[in-house]
Amino acid sequence: AEGRSLSGTKVSIMEARELLARLSAMEREEILALGAIEPGREELILGGIAILLALMERYGFDAFTASDGGLAEGLILRKFSQDGDYRPVWAR
Repeated sequence: AEGRSLSGTKVSIMEARELLARLSAMEREEILALGAIEPGREELILGGIAILLALMERYGFDAFTASDGGLAEGLILRKFSQDGDYRPVWAR
């Protein structure tokens, strides 16, 4: 997004619940006006947060760290780590 990045921001499960409630009450244009979501993603964000919350509740996570990286980047990093060619900075 052209606005501020949320990457690296730690979000608690309570904050995620509050965010879902707040965004659910907004129109798409209002969500875009926040400046943290790329145009075209405003229709996906609510479902994404709901899925994330369900996973957090199911697996007992109390927080997550937001990332600008997407699924493709995550899959690439996982593949490298499985092959032994990559170790994240935090694992060194």
